Amino acid sequence: DNVILSVCIFILFMELVERMCFYGLTGSLKTFLFLHLDYSNFQANALASTMPALVYMTPLLGGFIADTMWGRYKTIFLFGMVYLAGAVLMTYSSNPNNINKPLFMFSLYGLISIGAGGIRPNVVSLGADQFLEGN
Repeated sequence: DNVILSVCIFILFMELVERMCFYGLTGSLKTFLFLHLDYSNFQANALASTMPALVYMTPLLGGFIADTMWGRYKTIFLFGMVYLAGAVLMTYSSNPNNINKPLFMFSLYGLISIGAGGIRPNVVSLGADQFLEGN
């Protein structure tokens, strides 16, 4: 009982935070790239479309790592920390007083997309692992 509750809280928390961050970013990314990072409208649109593509491709890596090396919980936790580092660095690098374009791009396309790849394929499977075969 207690294990299922703690796993459910962990799963719900990770999904909530990851989804809020992802949809918060993708909703305003094109505008930010165009207005604050001085990309053309075409470039901003292309870069904004690249983010979801990377986030939906990296789960192949996250699922492979969880199945072959670390297990689901450790993979979710470590990739969640990568995601968090990306969100923190991206927030820092987008400060209007000190915009750092290379750090912003690395945080967004490197850390956040890789972090999402470790979270997405493993969260639901981790929840399913908590139930016995007969349930």
